[in-house]
Amino acid sequence: MGIKTLTVCDGCDKELKERKDRYNLYFRTDNFLDGAGDINYNEINLVFCEDCARNIKTSLEKIANKKC
Repeated sequence: MGIKTLTVCDGCDKELKERKDRYNLYFRTDNFLDGAGDINYNEINLVFCEDCARNIKTSLEKIANKKC
């Protein structure tokens, strides 16, 4: 039996079949030293469909307009 890997939208759980349908958003903190003395960082990788990506963009534009 084979294994099939699916990519779904982190906003609405819609299945994203093709790479062109995916909108990626990466969050990464600055580097920091962990307890073992290694340089590390925290990272979150999110994938969205076009509708969710547009909603995020609109929300971020509204926040930016309120701050100015």
